Amino acid sequence: MEAEGNSSSSSSTAVNKKLAISGPKLNYLQLENIFQGINYKTSIKIFAVPSLASLKCIGYTYEDYTLENISTLATPEIDTYVYYGDKDADDVATLNISVGRCLSSILNGITNAKSLTLSRHDFQAFEELPNMLEGVPGSV
Repeated sequence: MEAEGNSSSSSSTAVNKKLAISGPKLNYLQLENIFQGINYKTSIKIFAVPSLASLKCIGYTYEDYTLENISTLATPEIDTYVYYGDKDADDVATLNISVGRCLSSILNGITNAKSLTLSRHDFQAFEELPNMLEGVPGSV
C-alpha cells in the first residue's frame, strides 16, 4: 500500500492536507477519525486499489473524499459525523452542506457495492440522500 501526504499553506493560516491512498493488493481499508479538529482542511483520495473489497469511513468527516478505480468494493460502511458544538443555525446548515458534499463524493465513487451501510448522521446531514438512492433496490 502506498500512502502519501502533502501539506501546503494558503494565504491564510489554514493548512490544506491531502492523503492519497493506493495499493494493488489492498483488500480492506478503514479510515477512522476520532479528533474533531484534525479533519478540517483534509482531503482523502483513494485510487488504484483494484482489489479493495471493504471500505469503512468512521468518525468525524474529512473535508473531501475522492474515490477512483474501486469497482471491486463490495461492502462500504459510512458512519461519519460532524461536531457542531455551540454553532448557530447558519453554521450548522453550512456544515451539513459540507458533509452532504463529502457523502455525495463517496457515494458517487461506489459503483458495484453489494451492500451499503450508512449511519443516521449521514441521513440527517444530507437531505438529498433519499433522492440519490431512489430506484436502488433495498434503499430508502
